Amino acid sequence: MGHGGADNPEHPIYLRDFWIYRNEVTNNMYANCVTTGNCSPPESSDYLDPEKANEPVIGVDWAQADAYCSWVEGDLPTEAQWEKTARGPEGNIYPWGDAAPSCELLNFDRCLDELSDVTDFPEGQSFYEALDMAGNVFEWVADWYDPNYYQTSPEENPYGPEDGTVKSVRGSSFESDSQQAQVFNRFFLEPEKKREDLGFRCVLVDPVFPALNCVTTSRTTGEPGDGW
Repeated sequence: MGHGGADNPEHPIYLRDFWIYRNEVTNNMYANCVTTGNCSPPESSDYLDPEKANEPVIGVDWAQADAYCSWVEGDLPTEAQWEKTARGPEGNIYPWGDAAPSCELLNFDRCLDELSDVTDFPEGQSFYEALDMAGNVFEWVADWYDPNYYQTSPEENPYGPEDGTVKSVRGSSFESDSQQAQVFNRFFLEPEKKREDLGFRCVLVDPVFPALNCVTTSRTTGEPGDGW
């Protein structure tokens, strides 16, 4: 985990098995939660547009993202779970490997200049078949952000600092350049922040299969305790 930056020194960790959404939560998926009364509407009204049903929901703050994941009996992924899913067992720089980003692999650098369907870039999926781990939208994760956390984090199943003032954000967006698309990068935002290039996905541990309200899921492989 990490890649030698000031806030992300490289270090080995160990994770238990987990299930993670193959794609970011879509407008249609989030609309179902709003309908049940378990989620509040996002800031963007696009979530009700049938032509954008399969685009990632945007305009949600951290608490709204967390509420959706709780509704499906899951959680937001930890930074460690997110990065494991994005980098695979070999610690790739990008989800698909170490080849340079291109408009055939991800929605970035204004290739489309707008959000895309979460299934539009299958060639850019990660080793674990997770889509849009780079490009399209940034993603909320569970952890509070601390630039020094990697230096003191536990070796097994790190869950982030106990408290903080800003939440960690991972991934990149349709406006990001190739440097930002490197999946070991860390970002942060105030948990109340809502943006038009920010979404999320959920993780489930020991779910009832199939996972409730998931469009599709991807499971990390390997024996519990495998390092990466």
